[in-house]
Amino acid sequence: MASFKGQVIARICTRSYCNAQQFRQPDRRIAARCCGRLRPTLAMMSSAEVQFENFQALAFVQSSLGSLSPNVRCLSIQCSNGEVDLYYTLEAESSEDREEIDDIEAEMYSHQLKGSVNIRSHVTISAEPRHLVKMVVGRPIYLRKE
Repeated sequence: MASFKGQVIARICTRSYCNAQQFRQPDRRIAARCCGRLRPTLAMMSSAEVQFENFQALAFVQSSLGSLSPNVRCLSIQCSNGEVDLYYTLEAESSEDREEIDDIEAEMYSHQLKGSVNIRSHVTISAEPRHLVKMVVGRPIYLRKE
């Protein structure tokens, strides 16, 4: 945990650029004004939660291997309370990519050791020329080089 101006901050932003700013400039205002998506730090997560998130991230990587088209800009994952949210950012709408996303979700279910995991997919279509890091929700898995 990091201490900012005498106060302990137990939660930090999940976006990597915000984390880097927080540790370079210890100021509570950075945590308050960044993206607003806060989650417990790894130090605050239980061992089981860390293992669950790591397992899901690996399963997402394995499921998406070989199925990414040049249209895919970003993949990220967020896990909480036994639920998994998969986030995709596509540059343009594509029926082929939508089919691949359905296949990836089906493969994610096949990787599960416990059948009670709820997996949801979220697709964003954006050709906006902003930094991909700012689009990431949760843990980044893939960022297209632009």
